[in-house]
Amino acid sequence: MEEKAATAHNQTVEDEARRAAGHARQAEAHAAEAEVAARNARECEKEADRALDKTRLHEQEAQQLLAQTQINERETHRARQETLQLLAKTQAHEQTARRIVGDAEPPLSK
Repeated sequence: MEEKAATAHNQTVEDEARRAAGHARQAEAHAAEAEVAARNARECEKEADRALDKTRLHEQEAQQLLAQTQINERETHRARQETLQLLAKTQAHEQTARRIVGDAEPPLSK
């Protein structure tokens, strides 16, 4: 009977050893997967940092373009104002010239 009990005990110990070895292999596989996931996470973080840097650069460029656009708009407004003033002066000179020419022409004979 002791022999049967010893054999059963040995079988149980062997089964537990196999299960433990299987669990150890699973733990190693999970550790390897975790290492790959950590490496991927680090790469994603690096990519996110690069994207953030690019976004900041684009934001700075956009601010510079906005400032230049505002300057250009002010210059365009000033040029329009000058153009309107020149147009008014030109029209005034044209009216004066028409009056002078009209006064200098002899009356039309019939």
